[in-house]
Amino acid sequence: MYRLADYSVSATFLGAEPAQKLFNSLGMFVFWLALIGALVATVVLLPYRGLGLLLMHLACALVLVGGLLGSKAAHKILYDDRLYKGYMQIGEGASSDGVFSAAGERIGELDFEIALQDFRIDRYELEGEAARWELWSGLRAAAEEEKKPTTRLQWQEGGPVPIPHTDMTVEVMDYQQREVPRPPGVIVVHSEGSDNDAPVIIPAIVGREAQVPGTKTTIVVKEVYRGLRIDPHTNQPIDDSSRGYRPAAEMQVSQEGEEPRLTYAFTRELNARMRRPAEEIFIPIDRPDMEKLTVPRIELRLRRDGKVEEKVFSPPEGLTEDVLTLDFMYQDQGAYAAAGEPILAFREPTPTIKTYESKVTVTKGGRDVERASIRVNHPLHYGGYHFYQTDYDHDGHTYTVLSVVSDRGLWLVYTGFALLFLGTVWHCWGAFLVRGRGGVKPAEEEQVAAAE
Repeated sequence: MYRLADYSVSATFLGAEPAQKLFNSLGMFVFWLALIGALVATVVLLPYRGLGLLLMHLACALVLVGGLLGSKAAHKILYDDRLYKGYMQIGEGASSDGVFSAAGERIGELDFEIALQDFRIDRYELEGEAARWELWSGLRAAAEEEKKPTTRLQWQEGGPVPIPHTDMTVEVMDYQQREVPRPPGVIVVHSEGSDNDAPVIIPAIVGREAQVPGTKTTIVVKEVYRGLRIDPHTNQPIDDSSRGYRPAAEMQVSQEGEEPRLTYAFTRELNARMRRPAEEIFIPIDRPDMEKLTVPRIELRLRRDGKVEEKVFSPPEGLTEDVLTLDFMYQDQGAYAAAGEPILAFREPTPTIKTYESKVTVTKGGRDVERASIRVNHPLHYGGYHFYQTDYDHDGHTYTVLSVVSDRGLWLVYTGFALLFLGTVWHCWGAFLVRGRGGVKPAEEEQVAAAE
């Protein structure tokens, strides 16, 4: 037992993976067998008079046997045809029987399939001030490329707030917000000839139309895809998100005097991979599990060295963040650059996740044998395995990740803990209660009777 204590204490300083390798090594396998043998010997050979101690020793033996049978070493030695532990990634609307290691290598197959019918996330609702957009500040020149502002300002309507790292203050004069259906993303179109060469931002909603400012060009959203791929038979685009999240949008561009043409907006990553000019970009919206999006309208008042400017700030519909460049508070671009190029950003608040779950169907032999809802701490048990909700697609919510753990030896462990509980209760209180019901007097009463 002292050696077991030494191993346990040492493992706490090794870390999770080295400790797992230690306790699943061949040497430890032999040690567990020897320890189990010693416990069984004490149960069989020693003349126990206490039932409680007998149960506790037997319980420890069962726990060790169960843990041994469920170990990685036992899976290799005793039943190498059975998976010990792995992971499954299943797309929504798809099924799989493949199990992979943490490194992504395929390590085996199950004799049944698990299909993901639906994946959903529940979040806590934001109310009152917590539902208002957040105000952040930062210095663009001091930040890395694409880095977001990092200082959150605690603002109240009608109260000026200092902007960190600047000599400015910002005051929210009025704040209003409205709710709209949350689109799957926004389409950013860079069009030559538009006023100020500003891009056109369109919510990715079928039927939504936008006019390019200063031109006679009209853009209409014809189709929105979560998983765009080309059908090899028809050579036409189809939506198949079971193979991954590849959002895109199909648009019809109409110009006066020309035939309408179709064009597609892809994500920045896909544009770069295809070496395609990024004239149209699809920006996926975050938190696709939320149905509503708040669109704020904020009246700001900025002050610096006696200069006062008022701005109305309202991000385009579909964006969850927008940036206000504060160059208008400086006399020229040189002074603005010398100040570090300060900016302000409003962001939609992020509700905390309450739970996420996968609704799955187990299929064996071509027929559905079980349906289940897998949530955190609520696994599915089937076919000798436990399936735990481990992770999910954080971008499009199109797939789930389940950890697969063999249940070999688990029921012996549960039985051992139950016997340990019963043995402890009996050893502490059971014998005393039995003696009381049988009329046997405690030692103190026997001493009093003898004295009399």
